[in-house]
Amino acid sequence: MCRFSPILPIGGIARQDADMAGKLQIQPWGMFQLKSAEGVCTPKGMKESGLVALLAFSPQMHRSREWLQDRLWSDRTTSQAQGSLRRALSNLRKSLGPAADVVGSDRNSIWLETAQVEVQQTPPQPEAEFCGSLTIKDPEFEDWRRDQQLQQDPPEEELFRIQPSAPVQSAPRLRVLIQSLGEPDDRIEAFAMEHLSMLLTKRLLTLGEIEIVTEGSGQAEETSAFSTTIELRSHALGGWLSIHLRLLSGEHRSCFWADHLSLELDMAALMTRNELAPFVARAAGAIAHRLPQRQQSDLPRCLRVQRASELLFTGNRSRIDHGDLLLEKLQGEENDGMVSAWRSFAKLTQALEFGDFSPEVTQQALSLADDSLIDSRSNSVVIALASIVNMKLGSDFDYGFYLAKEAHGYCGDDPYALNALCQAHFFRSEYDQAYQLSKTARSVAAGLPNKYYWDIQACLAALGVGQLEEARDFAWQSHLRWPSCRPPLRYLVALSLLQGDWDAAQSFAAKLRRLEPGFDFSQLLTEDYPVETLRRTGMISELSGLLSS
Repeated sequence: MCRFSPILPIGGIARQDADMAGKLQIQPWGMFQLKSAEGVCTPKGMKESGLVALLAFSPQMHRSREWLQDRLWSDRTTSQAQGSLRRALSNLRKSLGPAADVVGSDRNSIWLETAQVEVQQTPPQPEAEFCGSLTIKDPEFEDWRRDQQLQQDPPEEELFRIQPSAPVQSAPRLRVLIQSLGEPDDRIEAFAMEHLSMLLTKRLLTLGEIEIVTEGSGQAEETSAFSTTIELRSHALGGWLSIHLRLLSGEHRSCFWADHLSLELDMAALMTRNELAPFVARAAGAIAHRLPQRQQSDLPRCLRVQRASELLFTGNRSRIDHGDLLLEKLQGEENDGMVSAWRSFAKLTQALEFGDFSPEVTQQALSLADDSLIDSRSNSVVIALASIVNMKLGSDFDYGFYLAKEAHGYCGDDPYALNALCQAHFFRSEYDQAYQLSKTARSVAAGLPNKYYWDIQACLAALGVGQLEEARDFAWQSHLRWPSCRPPLRYLVALSLLQGDWDAAQSFAAKLRRLEPGFDFSQLLTEDYPVETLRRTGMISELSGLLSS
């Protein structure tokens, strides 16, 4: 029998016969369908059906609103997700008609009345896919759906059949073809395109397990064998070089992202990489974060790691915990340095954001960082994350500085390596170096969905050199990119106070109270409140004087 025994809702009714008598019947296999006494009542909207599926396969058929928002609207701000959930709940009740009272809710949670709900546990056909008809373009929902599919038990007859041993199938690798089209007109153009190809290769290798082939190297294959193709064209005109880049994927090589760059055809300009590095960053970011939206099944492992790691930067406790859980699952499938490094960073994030500096969390984070270096010592992202964890949790600033320099040496255009080196200089009170590195890191973080992280790091570095107006602008940019993230709001409150802008300080404090109920200005002065840069730069004393006057 095919069943979901680990997650069967307590109190729910699970029958295998076609004649089910519950007030609401849920058929999740293949074509997702809801039935009531009035007949089929499946909502027209995918998110509404997804909401029912999420509840039906939750403990007690009950979930918090925040958890549901994270699975269906993970790319929205908190207020947007709350509004979308309210609309979806209203639409769902209208679709259910007389069965609407099966769905219960309060200010914090939504649930299904388990005594009135029946869930078909057995697929009508063996090959039927769980929630197969639900096309919900949210990676969090797709991860959940895939997890449920994997929890199926094998058919009963298979339990008694001796199975031949088979080699363990590892997850597919990300395979990238860098394809240069056309012939360069001169040697400088030829060098520029080869240099660009090398920069793309170095940056993509920071993603982890990835195979890169450059056309013309004698290794090129049919383009259909690759996850994506980077198509490059160049045109040299009047001393300028115009580069056109397209990212292609799928059987028909459809384009899912494109960009162009014009720069002076000059050797010195090419070597400084001031324009090439952000261009490369945008392309790498598009591969890491847009390709998964097109390739929902059989996703390469390194992209699954990237998707999980993005959740660690949200500032949302449930999303951070979910990201850590996804990484723990990946580590259980196949241990590697990249996963260990991100799990270590997850522990650091939990400690910094939520004050969990227990010896157990600290030791676990440092142990994971050590393990990551053993497994992947040549990856700049892995080394950079280990550097930051050792500095911020281990207070080992010399070792952190050593690791940061090593990470930067492997890939000087890696935003994580640049950020680690920036923070290492900052901890050594070398504020000018930290300030310059923060601006470079912010530039090459272009294209990343968590770019606001580099905005706030630039804010902190600007504080080190006394650039309060610039620091406030960086914090504002970070807040605009992710309104529900708390660190930018904390520094916007503090900087507004330091600049005498009390109205702005009150406005930002009101926003912060939605995330930290009970917040008031005096909390900025407490020793354990996470505004360490204000204390390190001595600005906390000035702030204390302003608040006491």
